Amino acid sequence: MNPDQQLAQAAQYQLEGDLGSARKIYQALLQLDNNHFTALANLASINVKTGNLKQATALYRRALRIDETVPELWFNYANLCQKQKDFETAESSFRKALAISPDLPPGWFNLGNLLRDQGALDEAEVCYRKTIELAPKFPRAYTNLGNILRKGERCSEAVDQHLLARQLDPGNADICLNLGNALTDLNRFSEAATRLREGLTLSPRHEQIQLALGRLLILMGKESEAIQFWLELLNTDPHHADALLNLGILYFQLKDNDKAVMFLRKAARQAPARLDVMSQLGFTLTELGQISEAQQIAEKLVTDHPDAVRTHMLLGFVAVQDARIADGLEAFAKIRELDPGDGIGVSNACFGSLYADFHNATQVTQIHRDMSARVVEAVHAQPIKARQQEDGERIRIGYLSPDFRSHPVGFFLEPILQNHDRNGFELFGYGIQSSIDDMGRSLIAHLDHWHHCASWSDARLIEQIRSDQLDILVDLGGYTANCKMNVLARRVAPVQVIYLGYPCTTGMPEMDYIIGDHQLIPPGLESLYTERPARLDTSFLCFQPRPNLPQVAPLPSQTNGYVTFGSYSNLPKLSDRCIRLWAEVLKATPTSRLLLKAMAFSDTDTRERVWDRFCAVGINKERVSLSGPTIPIQKFMAEYGRIDIALDTVPYNGGTTTCDALWMGVPVVSLSGQHFYERMGASILTTLGRPDWVANDEPAYVGIATRLASDIEDLNKVRQKLRMQMQSSVLCDGVNFTRGLERQYRFMLK
Repeated sequence: MNPDQQLAQAAQYQLEGDLGSARKIYQALLQLDNNHFTALANLASINVKTGNLKQATALYRRALRIDETVPELWFNYANLCQKQKDFETAESSFRKALAISPDLPPGWFNLGNLLRDQGALDEAEVCYRKTIELAPKFPRAYTNLGNILRKGERCSEAVDQHLLARQLDPGNADICLNLGNALTDLNRFSEAATRLREGLTLSPRHEQIQLALGRLLILMGKESEAIQFWLELLNTDPHHADALLNLGILYFQLKDNDKAVMFLRKAARQAPARLDVMSQLGFTLTELGQISEAQQIAEKLVTDHPDAVRTHMLLGFVAVQDARIADGLEAFAKIRELDPGDGIGVSNACFGSLYADFHNATQVTQIHRDMSARVVEAVHAQPIKARQQEDGERIRIGYLSPDFRSHPVGFFLEPILQNHDRNGFELFGYGIQSSIDDMGRSLIAHLDHWHHCASWSDARLIEQIRSDQLDILVDLGGYTANCKMNVLARRVAPVQVIYLGYPCTTGMPEMDYIIGDHQLIPPGLESLYTERPARLDTSFLCFQPRPNLPQVAPLPSQTNGYVTFGSYSNLPKLSDRCIRLWAEVLKATPTSRLLLKAMAFSDTDTRERVWDRFCAVGINKERVSLSGPTIPIQKFMAEYGRIDIALDTVPYNGGTTTCDALWMGVPVVSLSGQHFYERMGASILTTLGRPDWVANDEPAYVGIATRLASDIEDLNKVRQKLRMQMQSSVLCDGVNFTRGLERQYRFMLK
């Protein structure tokens, strides 16, 4: 055969998939002619298919040195470079192909993919639109264009592109997934569910669609339907790790802890190497007080995934919940080292510092200044003009929170929303929590406008808040879980306020006011805040007891024969300083006992560690009772019938726990410090008319506790009258409290 016949035979072999025979002929042709262009190009293609990428690269380069005018050769070479992660050469080669042949749809499409993967979304959009112009029936171009439009927060446009792709390729389940995700971003939940179900009809085992639909049902408030959906998946595949994981997360959100842990343990058995599964089990166990097992999981994950942010997040979270605050802060510092822009690491460093008895108030403020600077540096605040109000127009107040739910913030927010002057104020709510419970629905009912933002990006949330043209945005989360400090750093309202959910300064210049009272922020301590204090005339909070709580129980010391001090605060608040102080109280009252109740005390090893801490300061474990959680809330509140006197924690005072104790007839002894979180007890007790239960130093704290314990008859009188006293005080006067809050809002706008 002559060379032309050999070339034709090799091409036929290549077409039929007999790459070995084709290779031999091409190699023979190259022995005859070292610069045989077609043999070089086709042999390069064979080497790509057989995985010999280095040889393929050399062959393409030889061919291109012979003829640089063939667009297909540049195109194929570009694809090879991209596969080898030589992105710069790949991009230049795609562009050379398109310079020669501008009407090459695959060239524009692949260049778009390359630019997309490099984060150049605007340039990628141009490429995809050019592809569609040249090849209007190419569904993947519409799909990819839709996906980058969604990344750019142009979700309505994204939906349009995915709909076009669906018309062209109605049997493609991936298109249904993309369409469903874009509709979810727009809060068009019902349409999104329809599209995702269409995708499952096309591909019943499509895991990404299954995940998206299950999570969407939760966003829709259809938790029972979501549970049934995940259970049906498990009926089909009992080893479906994602179904097990999501059931565990959902049951935890629904406070069915036994089922939550059961499903998470099953997920861990199916996928013991998955970081998301094991860390979720660790976080959940920690929340439920099973500290020791969570610590073991965290330590193994650090070994297996030493550079994963989530690993150190779990390690720090476990340490803080075990009252090892220094260890927790060290883990959060590691997160910032791994990812300096990580907002969760910043939030945890700030929140964790509130528990640290080794930091004084000035140091805590400085930590917040330093940490908030990291947030501010990562964003660009935009100036925003105050809205021009017409005479008689309502003031627009927005409440931003992850806690429109059964949560202390939700309980304290309810009397405010119930009693707002609706003629004077227009209320907006921005909820970040994943699901809406009965408490959440009750709160939402008091709002004029509600936005469920759990699935939203920061950019979309910013756009919505700005478009609502608020006069004041009140953040109720601060640096707590699911916080949005990076949104607030962008300046989304002309006046931004921190209130209720975070008992400290934010350290952020973009926050204008912090709502407190004269006890929380007395004159002379303004330097601890980057915000201007807005001082209420009453306490900073209004207490509204939950329904169906038990009556005040008899004084337990009358039957026990000894006084029982107690605290139902979470373990992180039991600092070393706190335990030393309580030990002094017990030493001053030798027959007394101490009862502590916390989620973490369900864990045997944790109890032993806490007893050891008391023994180290001279208190035998027999005098300290450690009790795990009690549910439901009615039974928990009845547990206050076991204690005579409540001891507030230091440095981080109680808020909800102090109000709960007082409502159940139990006096609270509190030590007043300098910062907001150190003065909450002083605020509540002074407002109640019991400043005599507030100490300014540790000896006074011991003295107050001793005095209360020494007069059982008077203690009994206090117990019988305390609920009525609280009920008739401004602490429980929702109407007057809210009028005072509204006066502060008006002052902020002057």
